Amino acid sequence: MISMADTDLGNLANRLHEIDLAIRAGRLGDGRAKLRASSPKVITKNLRAHYARLSWRLGLAALGLRALAYAIREDRQASPEERAEYAACLNSIGSTQEAHMLLLSEESPCAWTSLYTAFTQISMWDYSGAGQTLERLLETPNLAAELPSYNRLVARVNRLACLIVDENWDHATTEWNELYRVISKENHTRLLANLQELRLQILYGTKQFKKARTLIEKSSNLEGPERLHYLKWSTLVETAGDKNAGPERLIALKDLALREQRWEMVRDLETRLALHFMNPLFLKRVLYATPWPKYRARLLKQFAQPVELTATFDYRFLPEEHELKQSGTRNRGPGMRFLSTPIASLMISPSKKAFSAIERCAR
Repeated sequence: MISMADTDLGNLANRLHEIDLAIRAGRLGDGRAKLRASSPKVITKNLRAHYARLSWRLGLAALGLRALAYAIREDRQASPEERAEYAACLNSIGSTQEAHMLLLSEESPCAWTSLYTAFTQISMWDYSGAGQTLERLLETPNLAAELPSYNRLVARVNRLACLIVDENWDHATTEWNELYRVISKENHTRLLANLQELRLQILYGTKQFKKARTLIEKSSNLEGPERLHYLKWSTLVETAGDKNAGPERLIALKDLALREQRWEMVRDLETRLALHFMNPLFLKRVLYATPWPKYRARLLKQFAQPVELTATFDYRFLPEEHELKQSGTRNRGPGMRFLSTPIASLMISPSKKAFSAIERCAR
């Protein structure tokens, strides 16, 4: 005889599976509504890790933290997978360093530990380290086999992102072609959207702008959660070489990223504006607000001359908008303090190496 408890458990497991499929298809609104209808209080031990995984993938990491908090903080009987998911939730809400240390301190690491360690490294802009972590995971058969096939694809897509940031174009192109063949056959909509964005990055990084613009035209109806990231790279491609329209469109995109709280995208766009204007004060605006040493080191390499760093910095102005205001193309209105120093007197030359960045992990 099947008990009522068994029926409820089966229904809950089915609901979580439906949410997982909704995420893969890019239907985040549907997934969020269904997850919110499943209170953390009713999640049984065997479903806690899965529930937490769905929560941070949907931007509802607080639910995952609640589901795992007692096992992590009180009775300390959580499994390695549950501890990994707890760390992934922490990373999702911005507690990246705490998440990273929790993963590194795991005494019985599993495949999820390795995958999420790479995610924290990506969050800290350590793409070389993340690529190595993912390589070890994928090249260790017993470890990789612990992950479902979909999550192995997620690991491969993130490794591809690391190859792009490190400008390993030949390897990245080969890997992209193989991933596209596999993912398009399995019709994973969200990962396909990730791949479309990464393809744009490859073409942008190798200066194949004409081909990239053709790809934008073919993918103009792309929808889903990767919309803003795809919009960023399509904007960069469309404005490549356009010194007049480029800054204006980047600032508009930065405003949109601010409204949607995509902080790493805001950081990257301010960096690109700093490099466009070739101004060390613009660079300092990003440097002084960046907590990640790897990002600061990467940014400083873009300038051919050393940048003098001081003990304090007035962060209140938006220098790139001052530049546009000076040229009469934009005025943000009151409330901003602008530089009084002439822009031309502050310019220095950047290095020729392109700046590349990914702001989030494929999921």
